Amino acid sequence: MLEQQYRWIPAMRDTYTRRLAGHERQVQDQYPGLLERISEALPAIAASSPPWCPLPIAAVVALGVPPVHASAVTAVAAWRLAGRHVAYIHPSRLPGPVERVPVAEIQALPMRCLYMATSDADGQPASGYYTWLEDDAAEDRTEVRMQVDHRTGGDLWETLTDPVHAVRGTLRDAVSATQTTALMRASDIFGVPMPPVGRGTDIDPLIDRKAHHQAHLLAAVAYLSTPQAQIIDAATVLNEPDQQKWSHPTGRTDSVTLWLAS
Repeated sequence: MLEQQYRWIPAMRDTYTRRLAGHERQVQDQYPGLLERISEALPAIAASSPPWCPLPIAAVVALGVPPVHASAVTAVAAWRLAGRHVAYIHPSRLPGPVERVPVAEIQALPMRCLYMATSDADGQPASGYYTWLEDDAAEDRTEVRMQVDHRTGGDLWETLTDPVHAVRGTLRDAVSATQTTALMRASDIFGVPMPPVGRGTDIDPLIDRKAHHQAHLLAAVAYLSTPQAQIIDAATVLNEPDQQKWSHPTGRTDSVTLWLAS
């Protein structure tokens, strides 16, 4: 019989297995056969991509996915290809906010895409976010991508794309550069004047809020590559077969691999 203090672990794993399997089904329903075609095309895609980004968003668009769904589909496909990994950090071990974009730390992770699980104030699963490094070859730019799954009821198409450009300087500098690029693109698409940007402008408070929010999301991901993080497969805690090591994860096809970090 499973001890009382561990019963939340299989419940959390089952919750995320169902939720993220639902995302896979949504991709398959909207774009039948796409995930299989991505798997078949992956060797050719990866051959022209950096090792830390084997599935760029541009490659997904090239397979027929419209830009409005491209980031969400890439998140699911990259997560699936990486082995369906979910990481959960105990709330007592959540680190403080980062001050810069943690590219090196994300590159050091043993999988190229993972889903960061979050919990609410009562310790119950509260969705989370996919995260990976994106190579934007057209712009010659590296981005950290987060596809945020908070409060969506499990609907993939309602998840929010939350990128940040990997530029030198502080995280706020990176968020400012990301938002400026987005405003420039919107100005070109819709033919409207670009609003003023920079310190003291109307967009300044938005950048501050976004930087504060992203600093905590990115800190959690970066923590997983630090020596302080103790990470174990939930199957080990539950004394189940097929226990995996964080340093050499293989993933599973029938459920998520839930990694518990403290």
